[in-house]
Amino acid sequence: MKLHRIILLGILCITIVLSACTSNEPVPPTALRGAIVPTRVTETPTPTEEATAEVTLTQSPATNTPVSIPTEEVIITEEATVDVIAVVTEATQEVATTEAPATAEPTEVVTAEAIATEEPTEIVTVEATATEEPTEVVTAEATATEEPTEEIVASNTPTPTETLEEPTHTPTPTLRVDPSHTPTPTSTPTIEVTPTEAVTDETTIAYGDVVGGTITNATYEFRYTFAAEAGDFVSIIMRATDRQENLDGYLTLLAPNGAQLVVNDDLNSLESYDPGITNYEIPQAGIYTIIASRFNGIAGTSSGGFELTLEVVDGVAITPTPAATEDSTETAITYGGRAQGDISNDIPYVAYQFVAQEGDVIGIQVNALSGTLDPQVVLFSANGSEIASNDDDPLGGFNAYLRDFVIPESGVYTIWATRFNRDQGTSEGQFELVLEKSGGSATPPPITNTGVIVLDEAISGEITNGDFARTYTFSGTQGQIVTFVMRANVGDLDPYLILVDPEGKQIARNDDGQDLGFNSSLDKVRLPMTGDYTLVATRFQVALGVTQGTFQLTATEDTGTSQALITVDEMGLGDSISDGLNGGSYHYYTFLAQAGDVITISLANVSGDLDPFLSLEDNFGTELVRAYDDLFDEDDNVNNATIRDFIIPQTGYYVIGAGYSGETTGQYRLILNRTETTSTIPQYAVLDWVQTSTFADSEPTNFLINAGDWIIDDVERRVSSVLTFRLPSFGGQIPTSAQLTLEACYLTNPSVFDLFGELEISNLSYYASDATLPLAFESNPTVFTTVSKCQDVDMTALVVEAYGAEATFLQIQINFASADVNTNDSIDAVIFVDPRLELYFDAP
Repeated sequence: MKLHRIILLGILCITIVLSACTSNEPVPPTALRGAIVPTRVTETPTPTEEATAEVTLTQSPATNTPVSIPTEEVIITEEATVDVIAVVTEATQEVATTEAPATAEPTEVVTAEAIATEEPTEIVTVEATATEEPTEVVTAEATATEEPTEEIVASNTPTPTETLEEPTHTPTPTLRVDPSHTPTPTSTPTIEVTPTEAVTDETTIAYGDVVGGTITNATYEFRYTFAAEAGDFVSIIMRATDRQENLDGYLTLLAPNGAQLVVNDDLNSLESYDPGITNYEIPQAGIYTIIASRFNGIAGTSSGGFELTLEVVDGVAITPTPAATEDSTETAITYGGRAQGDISNDIPYVAYQFVAQEGDVIGIQVNALSGTLDPQVVLFSANGSEIASNDDDPLGGFNAYLRDFVIPESGVYTIWATRFNRDQGTSEGQFELVLEKSGGSATPPPITNTGVIVLDEAISGEITNGDFARTYTFSGTQGQIVTFVMRANVGDLDPYLILVDPEGKQIARNDDGQDLGFNSSLDKVRLPMTGDYTLVATRFQVALGVTQGTFQLTATEDTGTSQALITVDEMGLGDSISDGLNGGSYHYYTFLAQAGDVITISLANVSGDLDPFLSLEDNFGTELVRAYDDLFDEDDNVNNATIRDFIIPQTGYYVIGAGYSGETTGQYRLILNRTETTSTIPQYAVLDWVQTSTFADSEPTNFLINAGDWIIDDVERRVSSVLTFRLPSFGGQIPTSAQLTLEACYLTNPSVFDLFGELEISNLSYYASDATLPLAFESNPTVFTTVSKCQDVDMTALVVEAYGAEATFLQIQINFASADVNTNDSIDAVIFVDPRLELYFDAP
């Protein structure tokens, strides 16, 4: 070898080592308020002081290109010198970067796994371009080859779930790594499959039956249906019939509506790769489906014969169900929704279900938030088949992103948020899942038209905190009698139905149907006109409700007299109505108003001990504002309720709810007036009363929204209030201005501002979803602004920031600057009668 070539090669090698050892300053984390999507900080890991022949690969949670440089002595022939110099020069440029750009002809980097070769020869490079006759590559781990050659490895010993002689789940052995290091994520492309021909027909079986089949690449799953009763405890075991074959079985159980209930890969008690579902309690009577398949389904490689047994047991667990099945749950999610969870060895996946329509173009992200997690996303069709998956975002990075997937048919789909290698993986940590629909906003409108419902057809849907109502169009004729039923399926959903006529006004609603428990029924509704009706399928308390889950909706033609209906009466601006509330349902009234109408609604007690409660909703049942006690009542009856100076945001029908507090009853008078009109028209953020409270010395109470001091159990205590607003979506626009209306207030002591100083309006945080929405008082919050009297507060900067971060909830704290208590045996507080967050948008 020529001396100058040796010197040049030495210089280049030193350059590589120095490049790998150079530390980059970490990028500071993005400061976000509350539970907005955290950003993974990119940091370059510090190399180890001494590299050895046993290579340990490390990866910072946000580092895109892990690099390891083995120190094995290499002998290079003179003929290979020129090629090596060229390759080393190229590698030097790539090692110095954080992430190498994708090229048309990808190169092979020194990794924990080398590509299998048929005719390996010897060459050593830092990075070598793939060739038709590849040479031996120095690696940390090599895959099995037909004619294995000498290799330098850290470890190529798999960790099976049975014995060392059994095959692993994947053809690539698992790398043993230092527990303190992050396992190297393996970049895999998005896999999309459409299982059709390979799925066998369903076979009906019964308790006690034993059936069998053979899993091959052509037939990778078998389906069996069986009838079960609610409360049955079933045991399903799938055993490989020939241990010389490599079948790695996989079991899935589907509900009668096709929803995925439970899955299992390896049942630990069987000490093999055989799966089992033991001691599973059937939730409701119906026809259930068992899918007997193999690990990774259509993308799997194992095959062989199997025997499947179905038994009903006495409800006492014979063998433990693995934690992967036992602890994993399915949660409803909708387009624009976000969810967070944890992946661990005990819980290798978390399942989510959503309703999709044929042709929807969707995206599913699973982003690592902490730990060593290397996320993976898996999508299952409505019939339980795996149809797509992604490990690494095609546009870069180790987070999972299934992009631009087209939904093949309408139904309930299941998402798995999991990790690379799924239950055989080793990475752990917290994740965030985001479900998107192309062309939609990250925070979609609260009410979306889901489709059409026709007679004698069942429709499946779901209600979540992010999508708390679904609307369906029904074409009816005048005089037709129809019964609509909404039944809860999976989850704790408390169904609620609302029917809107073709003119846009409510005509009926129902919470609990007769003899239906918590399920809802609009029983024998006689349609008043011919046209397209809107059926709103939602939950009790609609936007402010807390129950969630999937449901089934039906419409049937009926006869007879309606029952269990809450009728909605019509009234007009300027009308006064007298009636009585003697327990039972509230009374509802619908009226037509124009955008810009300024209205006042009063509900007064006429007789009895009635303590009135008043609410105003849009025509789909979403509450806009409510009122309890009227501290400005002309007759000093503070128990009356009044909504003052509410500006109608959009032309249409609205609904008044006339109700009562506690167990009170009596006669009432309801008055609706238009006081003026205005061209300055706001949209309103909904005050979430579930996540709104007054705190007395940091403890939540049920008092009115106020600040100052209050007498509680004969003790004067410091009080402050936390207000939580749900921010509406308005065509993807960001508000141009926003204000918090605090001008309407009542002072229990005229000197309260002199006693406690300025009133502080503080931003606690904003949140993308209520999955992590806390309700807590902070003793030292971040003060947004202060006021010295009751007045409206400009919140534009904070609200615009929240919208820019795609937040759904904004939380504000109101308290006095002074933490003192005025000890005088009386209440010294400012009470905010009707706080509203008004948002102003440019005309679309």
